[in-house]
Amino acid sequence: MITAAIRRRLRELGAVAQAIADGDRQRRAGDQGRDELGDLGRAIDQMAAGLSHMIASMRDEASRATFGKQLGEALDKADREVQVHEVVARAMSGIADDHPMELLISDSSQANLERAAAHPQAGAPGCRVSSPYDCVAVRRGNLVSFEHSEALNACAHLRGRGQGTTSAVCVPVTFMGRAIGVLHATGTPKTPLGAERAQRLATLGTQIGMRIGTVRAFEKTQIQAATDGLTGLPNRRNLEQQLRQAALGDKPFAVVMCDLDRFKMLNDTHGHAAGDNALRTFSEVLRQSLRDHDRAGRWGGEEFAFVLVGAAAANAEEMIQRVRRRLAQALQMGKGLRFTASFGIADSTMSRRPEDLVRLADVALYQAKAQGRDCACVADPSAAPEPVREAEVFGSGIDHATAHTEG
Repeated sequence: MITAAIRRRLRELGAVAQAIADGDRQRRAGDQGRDELGDLGRAIDQMAAGLSHMIASMRDEASRATFGKQLGEALDKADREVQVHEVVARAMSGIADDHPMELLISDSSQANLERAAAHPQAGAPGCRVSSPYDCVAVRRGNLVSFEHSEALNACAHLRGRGQGTTSAVCVPVTFMGRAIGVLHATGTPKTPLGAERAQRLATLGTQIGMRIGTVRAFEKTQIQAATDGLTGLPNRRNLEQQLRQAALGDKPFAVVMCDLDRFKMLNDTHGHAAGDNALRTFSEVLRQSLRDHDRAGRWGGEEFAFVLVGAAAANAEEMIQRVRRRLAQALQMGKGLRFTASFGIADSTMSRRPEDLVRLADVALYQAKAQGRDCACVADPSAAPEPVREAEVFGSGIDHATAHTEG
């Protein structure tokens, strides 16, 4: 027969088990003695502790998954590297609101690290690492944590900081196996970042590495697609876009078409290497002569075009005279065989249609050739040819310079 004491203990254990089943994860049976009922109580407590740990782990995992999903969605909207840096700063606040953090990213040389983002509230720890491979986390290729900055095995860059002793977590930022930076977070030895927050920092490092690498690769592709390979100047498609933008604005602008004189003869007589050198020399003179907001590029062959926003034909003539003087000086200094260039000018008082201005400037360029070359002519709108469709000038694939091959 079960005694009253045993029945009472069984009811107590049953109540504890029911409370745990109902969601009270803190309920415990406590010390139930050394008999079988005591063993049962301890088993219930162990089950409750294991269940609490499992649920906490599941919640942490779900929270990390939510953080990673939201971070990925935010980074997908970042089309420029500076936008990625802004997302990183916001994500730092989501990881911890009281731990200094910073993102150090390598510059174009891959040799130097510069701070790109810092915790909006807690600020930056001020890591003194100057290059990617000066960082132990980058060299090891994985997350590294330090419990105390004065420990024997602590990173040397943690010592001697104004805020005193610190704990730290460092996460390498990589793209396709190549180090591009590091995430750095600090705390105190008594209040470290903690394992869960460190894992979020690692998630941040992985995702921003992929995004920054992708953005940089895309920007490089865009630059290559918009740049002439020989001269380094914008190519025709790029110039067409610049001209369309100028036409949509409310400022005056001028268009200049330019052709190197007797370029075919130079090529035939001295070889294509001499011709390429002439194109590069002329391109360098243009870079030195134009204003910051002017745009000049290679239209095709030996023909160049300029888009001068805020300028009229008279301003364009002044710029051309500057180009001619600097070209003569460069050639006198031995930068290649002597050559000259002819120019045709049109401006937005003649038309706001890009295709009309290109055709007007091209006709003026023919006139400059006819007048003896090495000069500039301003277009006469009254003598303009019949209006043309945009497709006949823009994106046609026809190289205007072929009309001046004997130039």
